[in-house]
Amino acid sequence: MGLFLNPQFGLAQKSGAGDDLYSATTLEIAERFKTLYKSFSTVMGAQVIISAINTGLTAVFVIGVGLPYAVVVIGVTFLCGFVPIVGNLVSNSVVVAIGFTVSPKMALGALIFLIRQIETRTEPAHFSIRAQR
Repeated sequence: MGLFLNPQFGLAQKSGAGDDLYSATTLEIAERFKTLYKSFSTVMGAQVIISAINTGLTAVFVIGVGLPYAVVVIGVTFLCGFVPIVGNLVSNSVVVAIGFTVSPKMALGALIFLIRQIETRTEPAHFSIRAQR
């Protein structure tokens, strides 16, 4: 377990490393675990930010229109935000489904809001620059 939390746990140090294959391999594995850990923490940090933004926008909508089970919907939205792409689709489906329990108009409004929200977040910046030229 400590190997995954701390990539250098129990591995040989670089200074004074032996010339044998085991030491070289151990050092290389330690470097790769460090790189993997840094990459993973960067990706997860970005997912937390994306999830928080998505949750905030969804919370404004859910509370603004008075959708029932607002606290549950907001919590599900935040947790689903950790799963790239599919998580947002699942949480948005939950919002639209709960909107249907109120009225078809509410579900349609939720669907339009959520599609616009996804559209705004996924539009690459270079499209808007090309359109201005």
